[in-house]
Amino acid sequence: MGTYTTVAGRLAIMEDDLKETKEEISKTEAMINQYIDNNDDKKAMYYAQKLATLKAQKSVYEKKIPELQSTKDKQEEIKNQAYDQLIKLKGEKDTVVLQMEADQQIAELQKNLDQYNSSNAAQEGLEEVREGAKKLSEQAKGVTIAYESSAETLDYHMEQEDRQQEAKAILDQMKNARK
Repeated sequence: MGTYTTVAGRLAIMEDDLKETKEEISKTEAMINQYIDNNDDKKAMYYAQKLATLKAQKSVYEKKIPELQSTKDKQEEIKNQAYDQLIKLKGEKDTVVLQMEADQQIAELQKNLDQYNSSNAAQEGLEEVREGAKKLSEQAKGVTIAYESSAETLDYHMEQEDRQQEAKAILDQMKNARK
């Protein structure tokens, strides 16, 4: 899930940048005080301008970090939901496999019954077994189709979500570039 990892990476980088910016603000304030103490207003003004820029950066980081955290939390929830659905689908697959094995055993039983029974009563019983086996086989095919379509649907929704997040990231990046 590339979107989750991208958001988590951006969040971690932005948190690191905020920490570095706070450290830089402290250093810059110390430099301003040093130049004020030395009556060097020109250098103090330079560092005051730098401080204004750093405080603006800090403000942006403090605004964007909660937004990224929220996006990361949403992406993590989507990732967890997809994982839960995948586990459910795997369980359905196991059920289908068991059903198919049961169908094969029923078919083998039918074959053996065909060899040993030839009377009308046996034929009627055999027909009932065959009908039951046919219904079980149809159910197994239905479960298989449901599993395959569920997996395809999940893939489609995940791709759509990724595209949506990528488009949002591009839009956000372009908006941020204009600021």
